[in-house]
Amino acid sequence: MQRSHDPSLDAPPTGQSPTPPSSRPHSSIRPSRRRSTFAARAVGITVALVGVTTFLPSPAQAATYASVMNTAGAYRYCVDTSLSGCASRGTVPAGRKVRMHCYAQGTWATGTYGSDRYFYVTTETGTRGFVHSSRVDDQTTVGKCSAHAGVAPARWAAEHIDLKKPTTAEKRGQSLTWWSGWCLLFAQDAFIFTNGSPDTGLGTALAAFRYYRDNKGVAHTDMGAGSIAIGSMVFWGTSTGSAGHVGIYVGNGDVVSTTGAEGETKPVAIRSLSGAIGWVHPSDV
Repeated sequence: MQRSHDPSLDAPPTGQSPTPPSSRPHSSIRPSRRRSTFAARAVGITVALVGVTTFLPSPAQAATYASVMNTAGAYRYCVDTSLSGCASRGTVPAGRKVRMHCYAQGTWATGTYGSDRYFYVTTETGTRGFVHSSRVDDQTTVGKCSAHAGVAPARWAAEHIDLKKPTTAEKRGQSLTWWSGWCLLFAQDAFIFTNGSPDTGLGTALAAFRYYRDNKGVAHTDMGAGSIAIGSMVFWGTSTGSAGHVGIYVGNGDVVSTTGAEGETKPVAIRSLSGAIGWVHPSDV
């Protein structure tokens, strides 16, 4: 599948009014627990998708915050609200301008109208996440999150929060029962089970980071949350003999990764960027 790339997840929107909410059909399809169902629908204008370097727009792109929250609404990292990883992470206030990047279908909810559609947005203050479509006015047309180079793996990772065991498919032939100790497998799976294919083998996380840094020259070491692209692999570990650690950046300073050492039975969880040594953009994985 072709992955979409762009400097801040989409190009500046152009000015055609969106279709009124009352005329937009809504699907009753629900995403599965382990892997979400995605569907394409168009609304209004066309947004071009181009190559990405970072997620946040520059001041010159401020006009691209073309949409606005009509009421306060929760933001989340995935859209199947039966999963603990898709719980609300906070609230975007009414009147806050947002930039729409892509859409996904998830749990049906009623805000200002009923819908199973959610938009992945960046707010003008830098918050990133999915918001319910009914909370957004002045909507612009965006592509599917399932085709987005960064949002797709970030969403997959978030759906696995609190899970302890991989499925047979997610094991990819490896002899493991629990996610603990298999951080690189987990991070690679976030791409393999969405729309990408990592070009490193299964080894240690630190070896993978050195490969991206020394062989490919694509590792970044600027660790500010506003610098890291959504869906990036984030790495830890510098000590001699360290296997390191890796997770998937889901925004707002949060990384989703396995926890515990091999043989332990700890769940996938959110951790902060503290101590991280670098990251690799999803388009370079």
